[in-house]
Amino acid sequence: YHGPCVGVSKAESDAMSEFSCPSCAAAKGVPYKYAQGQPPPRPKRTRRPAARYVAALLCEAEALRVSTPETEAMRPLLEAATAWDVPARALLSPSERLCGTERLAALREAVARADDLEVTPEALPLARAALERYDNWRRNEDTLRERPKEARRPSVSAASMAPSTQDCGFLSASAFPGDCLA
Repeated sequence: YHGPCVGVSKAESDAMSEFSCPSCAAAKGVPYKYAQGQPPPRPKRTRRPAARYVAALLCEAEALRVSTPETEAMRPLLEAATAWDVPARALLSPSERLCGTERLAALREAVARADDLEVTPEALPLARAALERYDNWRRNEDTLRERPKEARRPSVSAASMAPSTQDCGFLSASAFPGDCLA
């Protein structure tokens, strides 16, 4: 444990022969004697490796004919990320036959599922960027609707503020909510 994270100073750490973390103390029903008035911080998720790096590492291990418990544990993690990638890329494809709102809901759900994976799928940054473009477009559209008609510039419209489709084609001008793709 990091001393500051669990409320233990360096001097206290050096003086103790045994330590119970706040979670273990609570589980035992014993008061945590090092608490500094506030609960310990929640653990932060570490950055997850990209699927391409894990795949390269596993290929190197195979080329070296190395098999360790770690490489074997990485295989199902990579497979889960790869399995997530296939339907996510289909959702990002302009040929996907879902209405804009259905596609957005499915993409938001897919991104939420990807957050639970231990390996970052390759299409996750594209999916996040597509959702960010949509959210920005929606904010711009809402701003335009809130402004009085006389204050609007005639050259600005929701269509002219449509997000770029260079990355993956998702959210093209015809893919906004309510517009079904043919």
